[in-house]
Amino acid sequence: MPALVRCDEPAARGECLAQALRYVEFAIHELGCDDSALHNLAVSLYSSQGDEAELISYLSRAKGPLGRPLYDQKFALRLARERNRERACVQLLSDMGMFQDATALALRVDVELAKEVAERPEDDPPMRRKLWLAVARHVIDAGEEGGDSQAARIRQAVAFLKETSGLLKIEDILPFFPDFVRIDEFKDAICSSLEEYNRQIDHLRDEMDSATEIADVLRKDLAAVEKSCAVVDVNMPCERCRRPLSKGPPPSAGPSGGCLSPFYVFPCRSVFHSTCLAEEVSELVGESKRLRIRQLMERLAATPTGAETAAANNGLAPRDAVVSVLQQLEDLIAAECPRCGEVVIRLLEKPLIQDGEEEIASWAVAG
Repeated sequence: MPALVRCDEPAARGECLAQALRYVEFAIHELGCDDSALHNLAVSLYSSQGDEAELISYLSRAKGPLGRPLYDQKFALRLARERNRERACVQLLSDMGMFQDATALALRVDVELAKEVAERPEDDPPMRRKLWLAVARHVIDAGEEGGDSQAARIRQAVAFLKETSGLLKIEDILPFFPDFVRIDEFKDAICSSLEEYNRQIDHLRDEMDSATEIADVLRKDLAAVEKSCAVVDVNMPCERCRRPLSKGPPPSAGPSGGCLSPFYVFPCRSVFHSTCLAEEVSELVGESKRLRIRQLMERLAATPTGAETAAANNGLAPRDAVVSVLQQLEDLIAAECPRCGEVVIRLLEKPLIQDGEEEIASWAVAG
């Protein structure tokens, strides 16, 4: 390797450089060497050639399986700057995500190269717009410095807008022109821009109409649900304990009686004792909601039937109305069916065995 490095010295270039490149290319392409030192040497050797096309080609293809460069990008950038390889510098700056610097340098080299750089941040439209604005300013200023007529500069600017894929509008480049420019020169571009805005307005109006129709349908559905009713046979079994609704929940199920509703029925025709429903939901929610459900159940179970205020926790004077406490409980346990609602659907992403459980060890595969 040290001997090959000497081939990059000015006094040793020529046939020595060609043979060194031949060996490096063999090691990279035939032997599959991915050592960064060898690839840095390749950058150094390619940058010593008169034409930087091969250097740019190498920088584009010398990538690992995950797209990471096999060479040191900072080393390559420093070397390219020292040897005035400006197009290679643009390539490296762009690969490093420094698009604004790459565009500024590309504008000093070639406007078409700057346009290519402006298109590279595909997943960042605001950045692309900023880069295209920089290119637009350069194009307009270059026309002014070149002595082009105002009409020619405007035609050039309008043609440039078509290359931006809709990122820039006529109003974006107007500030780059003098205040006294005749508006007549922009008539066609302004009309096209207004037509585009009209199309966007029509599209938004259609979306608003569609959203309004959907809202009306949902409003009617909600009104229908509020007025709907269900006939429940007292001998129907509870979905959880399988006991008939008339017999109530098992004694071990939890708080029951008092001001608690005897059972709940859902639109899917599932029925639960209120105590069984609370237990079912408690298994699906977090600790804080589970504790809150338990507290509300105990308060309502301790409140005599017909009372207007619910018993308070910790023996404090009752302050909350039964209706309010019952509504809080129903918001937690009766908002949707625990067997087919969204709360149980979200559990599909939950692992069957949680981290830290001892059962995980029993499923381990012996090495």
